[in-house]
Amino acid sequence: MILKNFEYLAPATVEEALALLGREGTKVLGGGTDLLIHMRAGVASPKYLVDLSRLGLSYIRREAGVIKIGATTTVAELLASGVVQPDLTCLVEAAEEFAAVQTRNMATVGGNLCSAVPSADLPPPMLVLDAQVKVTGRNGDRTLALEQFFTGPKTTILTAGEILTEIQVTIPPPSTGTSFLKLGRRQVLTLAIVNVAALVSLSEDGRTVENVRIALGAVAPTPLRARQAESILEGQELSETLIEEAASIAATEIAPISDLRATAEYRRDVSRVLVRRALLEAWRRAEKDRDYGRVNGEKVEEPVEYIRVSPQAVGGLVEEGYIGLKVNGRSEQVKVKPQLRLVDVLRDQLGLIGTKLGCDTGECGSCTVLLDGQPVNACLMLAVQAQGKEVTTIEGLGTPEDLHPLQEAFVTHGAVQCGFCAPGMLLSAKALLDQNPAPLERDIRFAIGGNICRCTGYVKIVDSVKAAAQVMANGGNSR
Repeated sequence: MILKNFEYLAPATVEEALALLGREGTKVLGGGTDLLIHMRAGVASPKYLVDLSRLGLSYIRREAGVIKIGATTTVAELLASGVVQPDLTCLVEAAEEFAAVQTRNMATVGGNLCSAVPSADLPPPMLVLDAQVKVTGRNGDRTLALEQFFTGPKTTILTAGEILTEIQVTIPPPSTGTSFLKLGRRQVLTLAIVNVAALVSLSEDGRTVENVRIALGAVAPTPLRARQAESILEGQELSETLIEEAASIAATEIAPISDLRATAEYRRDVSRVLVRRALLEAWRRAEKDRDYGRVNGEKVEEPVEYIRVSPQAVGGLVEEGYIGLKVNGRSEQVKVKPQLRLVDVLRDQLGLIGTKLGCDTGECGSCTVLLDGQPVNACLMLAVQAQGKEVTTIEGLGTPEDLHPLQEAFVTHGAVQCGFCAPGMLLSAKALLDQNPAPLERDIRFAIGGNICRCTGYVKIVDSVKAAAQVMANGGNSR
């Protein structure tokens, strides 16, 4: 399905982007995993789409006790970075629970905050880490607490001429533990019924609480801090009884609603349980942290690591134009309209119909392709976003005469019935084996979590990936 007409603009600098935002009908494009769904449904119909991916805002770095995260850093980049561990454990845990591999490879940290969805996964850990956000407009920068950023469901303090450019998190002091828990209706690609983050900092002797923060999502119009619950723990010697009391108080500070996923009463009860568990885990980690990673009593700093993406800018695209990309090893110059998605170009213009179009909302994984080796949902990506990239579809994995070991294993182990999910499943598995040649079963299930099979279940699929890994480890075809 072709999206409604709009003008695509890809500024090369923040200043250029800001100059484009004043026009009525303008939307910004980060990863696009939410926006493209809204555009397809007609909820959003922008006249102008300003792509922020080329502004140099994709980075994670540590500076003077602060971890700075660029707004267009993807959730996958957050997970891959050693900078955030071991200090921001709750944020890493939230990223691990975020959607599925394909979505994490496209969705941005800033986009998740700007969506301001009450059930979003990243705000609660950011709140307990006391994150600050830097907002940039034509009049300069302003920095404010994340708690002030959210004004209501799907609304923030951002004005029409502003963008979120950076998230700043002060590294917690020694003897601090954090945790994140989420309850959903399935393991991946699930919206939170309730999600909770907790932080506990202990005194030098480990006896009392110097600082505690509790944040919850999906239980109020915006993510919130449970300040009353925090107040009864601060300065106290922790015990399971006291934590149980704090969890009960936290459950009274929320304002849950009933919807298709859960009743308000259920959310309140689950909030109490998750707050208790999150506090207990944060407490355990704080005690462990007192003796972890120190030299002469000082916490050892991780080496600075940068993640940057700053490709050359692509000019604006009003009606149609050419993009250059490599598909299955072959360079292609494709004439596209700005509203065409990658899946449309692959199937309709290049004839690569192995890329299946299923749910059209990024949930089933049947349209999975590899973008520079990483799985993404082709239905949630504009074709112009693939400019200069390398795309691998199922047609590039093997041929009937020369199957890839994964394809052979799927046949041998009976992992395919209708075959509709198989192309995406195989490509997700290939990306896994390229990065991890000897995966555990949990690694395999994590990697294919964004690919839904409605026929066989997953036992034979997992067995096939294991078998293929073994063949490749023994010197078989390792393409």
